Amino acid sequence: MARPTNFRTEELTFQSSGTDCAATMYWPTTQDTSVPCIVLAPSVNLTRVDGYPRFAEQFASAGYAALVFDYRYLGDSAGEPRQLVDYQQQRQDLSAAVDYARSLDRITSDQIVLWGFFLVAATSSRWLQRINTSPLRSPCAHFWMA
Repeated sequence: MARPTNFRTEELTFQSSGTDCAATMYWPTTQDTSVPCIVLAPSVNLTRVDGYPRFAEQFASAGYAALVFDYRYLGDSAGEPRQLVDYQQQRQDLSAAVDYARSLDRITSDQIVLWGFFLVAATSSRWLQRINTSPLRSPCAHFWMA
């Protein structure tokens, strides 16, 4: 399958509890109005470059903005010690990513969707209502939500 080309990327940074989190926004080039946003939540120890760009490219080429980010301590985000996985802090980072997406001018703030795999999807589903987002995709979430 050919990779889409009707999108552009923008490197961004947002704050989560005082720590800079690195992010990449994939913008559709076919839309000049506000668009819904899909926040792609990396699995617990992955970064935004670990397979997620291909999904974000497809979403953007379909007319959605797609925000992919690194949790604090991982990838290009700040924080020490490096490579630390803390589920509570990752939920804070995910919530901050959603808030950041909502703050952007080209995003339709009431049309935010979370998208993720495995454990991040299952833990996220428990607080989706609190952060007021749409349901997310997770092929394995039913194992943890059962």
